[in-house]
Amino acid sequence: MVTTSIVSNERIGDLVHDNHVEDNQVSKTQVHQANDIRAWGKKWKAWKCPLKARLYDSSLTVDEIVAQVKNDKTASQTQFKELATRWFTPKFQG
Repeated sequence: MVTTSIVSNERIGDLVHDNHVEDNQVSKTQVHQANDIRAWGKKWKAWKCPLKARLYDSSLTVDEIVAQVKNDKTASQTQFKELATRWFTPKFQG
């Protein structure tokens, strides 16, 4: 029987990375949830990287970039505006 206890995110990551569950460390449900989170993170990155390559233009304003995807149903305008705003920060340049 696998029992649960409070485990840091790093420990869950180690367990998921090693593809095993140690008794008395973390439940199988927690491992599956961690796997789901990682999968969604990869999907999010796979979606936003080509999006930036296609739409980012430093000569445009955030509002002009958002206007380019006004009828796009893959993201809400509010969320896309937040993403486009991040593209203009020094951390996301390049």
